[in-house]
Amino acid sequence: MIIGFPDPDPEQWYDATWSVRVLPRHIWDSIPRGRAEDTATRRLVGSGPFRLAGWVKGQSLTLVRREETGGPGERIRRVVWRFADEPDAALNLLLSHVRRALALALDRGAAARAVFGPEAMVPAGPMSRALWVNDPAIPVVPRFEPSRAGRELDAAGWTRSPAGGSTGVRQRGGRRLAVDILVPGTSVTRRNLAQIVQEMWRQAGVQATVTTVDFSVFQERLRTGRFESFIGAWLDEPSPRSLAAQWTTAGIGSLNYVRYRNPLFDSLYHRAARFQGPSSQARAAWWEALDALNADVPAIWLYTPTLVAAATRRLEGFGRGGVDPYSWLSGLPDWTLRDQR
Repeated sequence: MIIGFPDPDPEQWYDATWSVRVLPRHIWDSIPRGRAEDTATRRLVGSGPFRLAGWVKGQSLTLVRREETGGPGERIRRVVWRFADEPDAALNLLLSHVRRALALALDRGAAARAVFGPEAMVPAGPMSRALWVNDPAIPVVPRFEPSRAGRELDAAGWTRSPAGGSTGVRQRGGRRLAVDILVPGTSVTRRNLAQIVQEMWRQAGVQATVTTVDFSVFQERLRTGRFESFIGAWLDEPSPRSLAAQWTTAGIGSLNYVRYRNPLFDSLYHRAARFQGPSSQARAAWWEALDALNADVPAIWLYTPTLVAAATRRLEGFGRGGVDPYSWLSGLPDWTLRDQR
């Protein structure tokens, strides 16, 4: 191809290359010229050492090296570019690597049983076992893998100094890996959990502190964002639509205290919320949304306790068919007392 200009100009190279795209004939010659398409983002091709392996517009671009070439050091074989529309969303993407490592360093099952007893369980997401979308088959991720947690932190640049050995606090650029855990003084269980988390993170090289404040101060600090991490507790509602207030972008300013933004989860949430009532399709949609949320590790789901109800043997009808966790007294009109004679 030859490009000619009538007169010399210092910006001719810019005019010839910046605004003019070379379109590969084998891709574009079958498309009518009158059809409008963005040649910058549709049908991407390349001629360099990397080929396009995946493209999700507005979310990610994946490039894979065509072939290994010689040279010093290990050559990069795969690159994933992540995109975010909002600064908060970009920060969440950046920090997700360390959040995952912190989750991998926690034996959440042991922590839950230590505080709530042997029947306590780790939830597979921000939901209790009472919620209709819950299923024992949903895996709890990430699992407790302390060695992998160490590798993730090493990869993120948070390494232990030789002087500190395997028990020292990790540092990066002279800064210690430290996090404060905010808990309300009114909750003994959350204070106990914070201390267990503190010790588990210490073993991973994280310097954790626990700050206990009055409940009113706790709520005020959550609303104003004056915390590094906190241990919260929620009673979920009968519908998974209640997740919106805590984990969607629309929940910022409500219960989404960490200002978490994830366009993928937002999209999957709204798709699942369009289903009316329980069904196999609705469950699949909700599980897909929860999978996206869990993969980003915006929080570490610590526990869901087992509630036990006890009643006198004289009471008949109580618990018949199970106790409704959202309305313990729902069967009260059918309860009767057996005569003691």
